[in-house]
Parts: sequence; structure tokens; C-alpha cells
Amino acid sequence: MTAIELQYDSPIKSDLDLMFVDVIDRDMNTLREETFSPMNPLLTIPVVPGNYLVRVRRSTGKNFSIPISVELNQICHVPLRPPGEPSPHEWLHLQHALELLPKMQQRGSMIFKAPLRKQTLWARLWVYTDPNTRMWAEYPWAELHSEADESFINLSFLGQSQTLSIIQCGGETVPWRAVALPPVPERLEIVFSPSQLDAELSGGMNLVVSRQDPDTELLLKALSSVGPNSSEQMLEYLMEAKTPLSESLFSGKFEDPVTAVIVGYFLLRNDAFDCIHSWADNLASTFEWFPDGAIIHAWQLLADPNHRSPQRSRERLLEAVRRGLPVYTEGLRLLRDGLTYFARLHDWQGQQPFAGEEDVDVQSALITIQPYLAAADWNQPQTTFFGRTPMAPSLKPVKGIPVTHEELFIFRLSLKDF
Repeated sequence: MTAIELQYDSPIKSDLDLMFVDVIDRDMNTLREETFSPMNPLLTIPVVPGNYLVRVRRSTGKNFSIPISVELNQICHVPLRPPGEPSPHEWLHLQHALELLPKMQQRGSMIFKAPLRKQTLWARLWVYTDPNTRMWAEYPWAELHSEADESFINLSFLGQSQTLSIIQCGGETVPWRAVALPPVPERLEIVFSPSQLDAELSGGMNLVVSRQDPDTELLLKALSSVGPNSSEQMLEYLMEAKTPLSESLFSGKFEDPVTAVIVGYFLLRNDAFDCIHSWADNLASTFEWFPDGAIIHAWQLLADPNHRSPQRSRERLLEAVRRGLPVYTEGLRLLRDGLTYFARLHDWQGQQPFAGEEDVDVQSALITIQPYLAAADWNQPQTTFFGRTPMAPSLKPVKGIPVTHEELFIFRLSLKDF
């Protein structure tokens, strides 16, 4: 028998780390298309002797190809393992496998055009204390643990549930930035490293926030990095596979509201309204402190033909602003777009609250979030913005070490000079 044997081989332990595989012959004809996953790990394809190309698209957004040559009466075994170096440390395994970290082996190449210098950096936590005054307060680290080498600092600590929280960081030459944290009562990890981008606003520092939950991290990455075709295939897999996340999708019962929110954003991005049903309303109503749930329900009411209710959608968007900042950039974007849509509506069918030349409540909500929109880093998965405190977003760089050191975690890392 002459054949190609393809075997799924991923460093990520997740049902959603999918590989979309095309087997292509020397004439560039596609012989077979297949989706590989932990539930579908092995496939044997009979072929004639010759040269072939196995082209792989991963649900992480990264692609790779494997050229092979098959001889007569040979079964050519091909492990579908992404190329690259192994994780430098066990404590960076998930972030490395998800390809969230810069390639530090290129430190000596032209990528780092400026010299690196050890700099003093800091991080502290904030919690949202009063939605009425939109106030934040510093709070102490819970079970803080750190790991470090020349290129990476990994902070691990317990997150806060049932409330919004933020990590703020900065340094001698690194502008202060704030990043929203997933509101879960479990360990969160923050990895700091030198940035390969010559972006003065980042101060040469890269920051990655993650949970130890590969499924939700993959879906979150899919919101920004998966192409349209892969995204559709990923959704199709979710609909057909019998994974725990798929069962939650149909029942509307998720392990935590953060997972539900990420799934909701993914479904909205793919116009998969049939999968949302009534659980978006339940999510928004049950977790009254969570802005993202209200935003997802608002867009279901605005964009789903079977649930369309512009007035309720408007109410949900205003409610989201009252609750605070969305945790995820996708939510901040949808909040901005939804409020802008209603702000431009004049004399909408002559009915209140849309009649008249200006919707005062919507305009007020836009004024409230405008400073955050202006100071946001739209390339990050979690809502990220620059400024002195969570109450004072600004693109004007603030650098240095805060005067009060009580809750600061201070560390050193080699960064570019700007």
C-alpha cells in the first residue's frame, strides 16, 4: 500500500486546537481536505508515488507546510506538529504554544535594532469599587508568585470574581498602561517581555494576560487572528463536535460568565445568531456587574433578525456603560459602534426615545467612554489603555515609578531605550 498517514500532534491540550489540512500534489491539485483535532487525530490517504505538500492552518491563526516524498509501497507517516523551538520554561508552556510570545532566539538579529538595557518596572492591581462614581481603588495581590529569566517575567496570582479589575504597569521609560483582567476566581498569569515592535507608546515592553484554560484562550485568539474561512470551520466544528464547550453552547450553561462572554463574541463575529438563543439575555441579567454580557445581548437585539428590538438594544448599551469598562477589546469596539449607531439616529420612526435631533442619554454615554476610546490599544485582546490611573486615561505618556509603593510589584527586565 502506498499512502500518507497524517497524525494530529499539538502542544496544546485543547479540543479547539484544530488543524485544517490540505494535501496537495505536484500539479497543485488538492487531493484531500480534512479537519484534525484530538477527537479526529489520524487519517490514512492512499496516493500514488510522488511529491506532495501538506498545508496546515491552525485555529491559533498560524500556518505551516510540510513537503513530503512518498515511494512505492511506502506508508509515509507525517506528524502534524507546528514547527519551532520548544517552550523555554514549563511556566511559559501555554503562552508559547499559543504563539503569544516574541521569539527571543532572535534577540541577536536585526529585530532588536536598539540596544537593550535593564530597567526597573512595576505592576499593581485595581478593582472597580463604585459604578455610580466610576471609581477604582488599588487592592493587594492574592497568592502572588513570580518566575523569571533574562527575557521573561511571569506573574501568577488569584483573580477577582464578581467584579471588574485591572492590572496597571509601567517603568522608568515605559508609559503606564492598564489592562482589564478576566473576572474569575482562579490563577491568572501575566507575562512581561521585550517587544519586537518599535512602538514608543509600548515603551518596548510586551504584556500577555492569560488564564490556564486553553479552550477560551484559543477562542479569544480567534477573535483577532483567525481568517474568515478558518473561523467558519472552527464554528462548524463547535456545532458538530461533542466537546464540553459545545454542550455548553447548546444548553446555555457555562462554567463561568467569562467563557460565555468569549463564546458570545465569537458567535457575533460569525453571525451565528441561531446559537445564541436566550442565553445572551440570561447572561446580561444574571451577571449585572459584567458590561460584556449586556453588550452581547445588545448586539443580538440589534443584528439578529429573529430577536430584533432596537429600543431594548439601546437600553442594554446604556446599561453596559453604567456597569463599567468592557473586559475585552471586542466588547469596547462593539460598545463604541452600537452607541455611535444610535447617536446618528434622528427621528427614528417618530417614536421615543429616538425622536428628536439628539439622543441625550446616548451622547452622554459616548462622552463617558470617549477618553478610553482615545487612549485604547486596539490590538490587544483585553481592553487596554494608557494613562495615570484607571480614572484618567490619556495618550500623553506617563512614565516613572509611582510615589506610593505599598501594593507595587517591582521587577527588572531588559528593554529597548526610547
